[in-house]
Amino acid sequence: MMQDNKSKIRTTVELSAVSVSDLSSILQWRNDLDLAASMTATPIPSTVQQVEAWYASTSNDRNQVLLGIHQGESKQLIGLFRLMYIDWISRVAELGVYIGPRQFRNGGRGTQAMLQGLHYGFESLNLNKIWLRVISTNLPAIKLYKSLHFEEEGLLKNHFFAKGQYHDLIVMALTKQRFLDSAR
Repeated sequence: MMQDNKSKIRTTVELSAVSVSDLSSILQWRNDLDLAASMTATPIPSTVQQVEAWYASTSNDRNQVLLGIHQGESKQLIGLFRLMYIDWISRVAELGVYIGPRQFRNGGRGTQAMLQGLHYGFESLNLNKIWLRVISTNLPAIKLYKSLHFEEEGLLKNHFFAKGQYHDLIVMALTKQRFLDSAR
């Protein structure tokens, strides 16, 4: 298992490729309307065929990287880390991340997954900036992103409809230099 030098916490999650056998978990999460609302996804139920088509499309898109967040020795898929709309000239990508099962949303797994994914994006892919959108009411996610030195860059007012009302989305970003400086 990897150990994060900054926090000295043994890693309990690992980012690795998503496989076809993981699609049943992804289907379950895509049909969880509460999870969809918290991660700014369209709350429209998905079928097995739609998830399979999404996976095939994502896997073949050279402008995105999909990684599974796997837990423990069994390598159980508990979430996804995705870099999307990668602009290889400007070295910028949008981040989408979530942990599906509620029982895995505490205990530092999100922080561990984010650190691994950010290292991958900045070091292996040589990205200069990773940005994201987060619903303004998702306070645990905002707290996590701020702890990793993401900065607020903008606000999209009344931009996302969920649970019968419109919500603001906060645009946050982290540059490679800020990420490297924070690791020192």
